[in-house]
Amino acid sequence: MKNFYLTFKTIFTISLLVLVTLILATSCRNPIVKLGSYQVIYDGNGADGGDVPIDENGSLPKDTRAYSEGDEVVVLDSSNLTKTGYKFNFWNTKADGSGILYTPGETLIMDKENITLYAQWLIIQTYNIIYSGNEYAGLELVIDYTSYSEGSPVTILDKGNMIFDGYAFLGWNPDSDGEEAIYTAGEIINMPGHNLSLYAVWTQLPTFSITYNGNQYSGLNVPTDGNQYLEGTEVTVLDQGDMILDGYSFVGWNTDSERTMAVYTAGQKIDMPAYDETLYAVWTQLPTYSINYEGNQYKGSDVPEDNNQYIAGSLIKVPNQGEMILEGYTCTGWDTEADGSGTFYLIGSEISMPDNDITLYAQWEIIPILELQLSEIENSVLIEDQIQLSWEYLPKGVIGQNVSFSSSDETILTITDNGIVEALNEGTAVISISSSDGIFEDEIEICVLPTFIGCIDLYNSGALSVNIPISSSNSSSNIIDWGDGTRSTWTTSSGLAHSYSETGWYDVRIGGDFIWFGINSSKFSRFFSRIENWGG
Repeated sequence: MKNFYLTFKTIFTISLLVLVTLILATSCRNPIVKLGSYQVIYDGNGADGGDVPIDENGSLPKDTRAYSEGDEVVVLDSSNLTKTGYKFNFWNTKADGSGILYTPGETLIMDKENITLYAQWLIIQTYNIIYSGNEYAGLELVIDYTSYSEGSPVTILDKGNMIFDGYAFLGWNPDSDGEEAIYTAGEIINMPGHNLSLYAVWTQLPTFSITYNGNQYSGLNVPTDGNQYLEGTEVTVLDQGDMILDGYSFVGWNTDSERTMAVYTAGQKIDMPAYDETLYAVWTQLPTYSINYEGNQYKGSDVPEDNNQYIAGSLIKVPNQGEMILEGYTCTGWDTEADGSGTFYLIGSEISMPDNDITLYAQWEIIPILELQLSEIENSVLIEDQIQLSWEYLPKGVIGQNVSFSSSDETILTITDNGIVEALNEGTAVISISSSDGIFEDEIEICVLPTFIGCIDLYNSGALSVNIPISSSNSSSNIIDWGDGTRSTWTTSSGLAHSYSETGWYDVRIGGDFIWFGINSSKFSRFFSRIENWGG
C-alpha cells in the first residue's frame, strides 16, 4: 500500500509539472491581457510606404501593452511611415481628422477602452520653373517638367535648341527686361516658395556682308546677296546668275579684281570673316566655231544660213528646210554626212556645238503616196454630156504615177485615156481610175438620165422667152440644158421658162422623170421645130 501511494504521488507530481510547462509555453505565444486594461493602436491611414510605429514598451512587438484607465501614454512619432505626395503632420483619433489631435511626444490619458490613432497627412506644395525665350519667337522652347518643393535644389537649364539669329545667349533673368544674366546654365539654386519665371537674356552680335562684282561684265545682272552674316557663319558662294559676257566663260570668284584664277567657285562653302567681303568675277576668253548648211540634192539658193560664231557646248536649234523645195520630197532633218551616215539631227532638235566647225547636209525623203482620189462631179448627167474628170495623189506634192480608166458599161458611158467621159445612153455605170502599179484606185458612179432632145426655133417664133409645158414628180435630179450654155436643175408642175439673149436655133436637152409633156400645147409646137430623142 505504501508503494502504491509513492507511485501515485510520483505520477501526480510529473503530471502537474507537464501542465505548468504547457501553460507557460502558451502564455509566451499569447500574452494574457489584464482584465480591465486597454491598448493604443496606430493606423497608417492611406500610407503607401514604411511601417506603422511600434510602441517598444516592454518586449511586445507592438503597443499591445495593457494600459489601465488614467495611465499616461507617450504618443509615438511616424517612424518611417510615408505617403506619396504627402508629409506626416500628426495623429488623430478619427481617420478624417475630426477627432482629438495628438502630436508625437505628446502625452495622452488612457480611457477605459482601446484608443486608435490615425496618421494625418499634409499635401506637399510644389512649384515650377517656367523658362521664356523672351525675344526668341521660335517653337524650340526650354521646358522643365519637374515640380519642386520649397527649398529643393534646382539645376538651371541651358538654352536648349533656341537659336535667335544675330544674337548670343547669355543666361536667364527673372525680369523680362533684364539685360544681365542672373542665372547661368548649370547653376544650382534653392527653390523659392513660389513659381519662378526665368527670361532668356540675349546680346546682339555684329554682322557682315558679301558683295559680288561683275568685274569685266558691266550689265545689271550681277548676283546679289542681301544677307547679313555673323562671323564664322557658313556662307554658300553664288554662281554667275544671269551674267553673260560674250566670248568669255565664267570661272569663279576672287577677292582681287586683277586675278585671273578663281579662289572660290559657285556652291563652295566659306566661313564669314569679321569684315565685309567683295568677290570679283573671273572670266576666261573662249574660242568660237561656225555651222554651215548644205542643200545636198537641192541645188537652189535658199539654203538656210547661220552667220553666228558659237563657243563649244553652245546649244543650237536645228532649222527647218526654210525656202528649200524639192518636188516630191520632204526634208527630214540634217546630217553631218551628205549620204546620211553621220550624226543625224531632227528639225527643231538641239546641237551641242563641238570644238570645231561643222557642216550639216539636208536629208531628203520621197513623200509616199497615200491615196489616189477623183474629184467630185455631178453624178447625174444628160445624154451627149462630156465630162472632164480630174484626180490627184495624196498627200499633195507627192510624185504621182500614170493612171488608167475603165467603164463598167461602155454602152452607157465611155472614157478616154485622158479622163473625158461621154454619156451615150440612159442608165448607170461606174467609172474607175487606178495607178500604174495597181495599188491605188478610186471610182465614181454616174447616172445618165432619160433625155429629151429637141430644137427650139426662135427665128420663126418672134420671141426670146420660152415656156415648155412639162411636169415632174422628181424634185432633185431633173436637169435641163437650154443649149446656150445655161444648165440647171428643175422641179415644176407648171412648165419650164427661160429667156435667151438672141434669136436662133437651140438644141435643148431635158433629163429626168416626167409625169407629162404637153405636146398638144400651142406652146410646145410654137417653139420646138424638131425632136431628136423623146427620152425613155
